[in-house]
Formats: sequence, C-alpha cells, structure tokens
Amino acid sequence: PLQCLFCGAVDSTEEPGSCGKILAFQQRNSRILVHDKCARYTTIMETTDEPENMHEIDFKNLFEILPQAQACSLCGKGGATIKCQVPSCTVHVHYPCGAATWNF
Repeated sequence: PLQCLFCGAVDSTEEPGSCGKILAFQQRNSRILVHDKCARYTTIMETTDEPENMHEIDFKNLFEILPQAQACSLCGKGGATIKCQVPSCTVHVHYPCGAATWNF
C-alpha cells in the first residue's frame, strides 16, 4: 500500500475527514508520497496559490521540509508538519490528528 511520509497513514480517499489522495513527488533520484491535505495544510512549507487556477498549489520546498518535521504532540509519531501559530509554542501535529482533535 501507498503510505504518506508525513502522517504514516495508507488511506487515499476524498471522503470527508480523510487526508485526501496520495500524491507522488520526485526530485532527482528521491521520491516521496504524501497525502494532499498533509502537504497542503503544513505550516512549515511554502505553498503558493496560482491565481489562474486556484486548485493548483506549487509545493515549492517539499523535500527541504522533511528534516524539519517533528514528533506529533497528539500521537507522538514523527512526520508532523503543522505547527502552532503562537511563536513561542512548540506544538506540531499531523493533519489527521489535528483534524480529529480540533476539527479543522
């Protein structure tokens, strides 16, 4: 099964509450798989909406943020890329953990 590098889940659906489809990215010889929402909602990655197509997001530095992913403050597993927006806060969560807890 295809597994998300961020949250570790293997589901790949568009059902409400899911992480979305698994997306594949390649940079030179490195390949990674991540859920659409795990990548889209990360706060430690630059995402840019293109005005001509609001459904397209340019995941500019996906490979560079992998080393910055932290242990999730809710489940304790690695790969958490959604950081609390309070500058002094160190809380990081996975998309599915945060969505289940805070309903975002």
